[in-house]
Amino acid sequence: MTDGWLGRIAGHHSDQRIGGRLQMEDRHVILPREGLGLFAAVVDGHGGVAVADRVVSELPALFLGDVARGLSAEDAFMLAFGKMELACQAEDAGATAVCAFVAGDLLTVANCGDSPCLAVGGAAETLSALHRLTDPNERARILAAGGRVADPYFFVGNKGIIPTRSFGDGTMRRAGLTARPHIRSRRIESGDRYVLLASDGLFDVLSAGDIFSILDSNSAADYAVRALLDEAEVRKVKDNVTVAVIQLKSGADRDVQSQKLQTQEIPGRDFLQSARGADREVPDRIAGN
Repeated sequence: MTDGWLGRIAGHHSDQRIGGRLQMEDRHVILPREGLGLFAAVVDGHGGVAVADRVVSELPALFLGDVARGLSAEDAFMLAFGKMELACQAEDAGATAVCAFVAGDLLTVANCGDSPCLAVGGAAETLSALHRLTDPNERARILAAGGRVADPYFFVGNKGIIPTRSFGDGTMRRAGLTARPHIRSRRIESGDRYVLLASDGLFDVLSAGDIFSILDSNSAADYAVRALLDEAEVRKVKDNVTVAVIQLKSGADRDVQSQKLQTQEIPGRDFLQSARGADREVPDRIAGN
């Protein structure tokens, strides 16, 4: 790839295994776009595939369209997640999502739910947030909204789910469920070799250390993905498992060690109001909390 925005990309691959489930509810996509960068997402559906299908087909276009119009990746992710929140809020099925966008030396990650993203170089660095009741802030929001907690689930009536942020899951929204994403941007460093996105099923059977060891021993994205999925099956994973890997070129000739950007969470104004007004105005730049 010779395009400057794709210049750090050495390769990419994604795949999935059904695990112990009867149906595959995960979805995944990787889209390199010259002049923009590379977009990748893993969407983990539950209660059916309607929301996962819609998110994987619509969110990339929403995001890339706003980037093409000049928005920052952070603002484009916030708007895209907000629009998908509104589009899916009446659905009974649900889906979590983790997305990554590589543009030149800048990596931006956005997620809602419990599907992780790691940057792997000399170690494995978690770039996503875990939106479950184990996070005190997530737990407090669910309880304040009237959710009934029976760890690791929270309930509205007889319906219970584990992630505290997702698309869809219409009946759960009255108990504080949101699709507001956690967003993090940072410069790609000279030692970074891979960016990994996965559904949470991978982490049911593999630790971050296991994942680092497998990625560190593989020299190409397709081999790395296959090795991770094979090992998950060896360990008898019960959930669907999806893995997307972006392989990075060495950046040893670029001094970016001092250029990390701060973690960014949510804009200063209402998340869904920004999405509703997206056609009329660009949201304020996201400020770190």
